[in-house]
Amino acid sequence: MTTGEDPAQKIVLINPEIVSQEGAQTSEEGCLSIPTFREPVTRAKTVKVRARDVKGAEFEMIGEELLARAFLHETDHLNGRLYISHISPLKRDLIRRKIRKLQKANEWG
Repeated sequence: MTTGEDPAQKIVLINPEIVSQEGAQTSEEGCLSIPTFREPVTRAKTVKVRARDVKGAEFEMIGEELLARAFLHETDHLNGRLYISHISPLKRDLIRRKIRKLQKANEWG
């Protein structure tokens, strides 16, 4: 995961796990797995993650706001989930229907 354009700020998390979550924040979220769709998602405002670095040493890191959202979004992927699992079933179904419609029109990957 990189933060901005500065490679010196790259964060490497190997086998991350969320240790704790606090607060709540709601913001529009999207994903390259389902491009063009974005929905408001509520996630924790502060997250503590435990992981290993590139040398295998275990460490913990706290992320707030956008970094907390990124930690949660990416660990969801590792657990086989997309951000749409955090929205209402109705909105999730509407997105699925739109994707099927795009697929039938050969406008979806």
